Amino acid sequence: MNDASAWRLALARKMMPIAPPDAPARLKRVFQTPPQTGVLLLHGLIEETLSLVDKHMPEVDTAETRRTMERLREAWDEPPT
Repeated sequence: MNDASAWRLALARKMMPIAPPDAPARLKRVFQTPPQTGVLLLHGLIEETLSLVDKHMPEVDTAETRRTMERLREAWDEPPT
């Protein structure tokens, strides 16, 4: 991990005092695994984060974000042009 990445993770920890367990390490793993695995790891982190928002900030509506997360997206064979 370079200095910029370490700095961003430290900032994220300060900005999110309530976060999923081991969130910084898990987020780092998202980018160190094959893409299909990374997507699943990231999806889990997002789901856990939304559950924490529901629990600790009930005035925030997470329904639209959850609906967006549930939609299946078509996988690309090649990068977009």
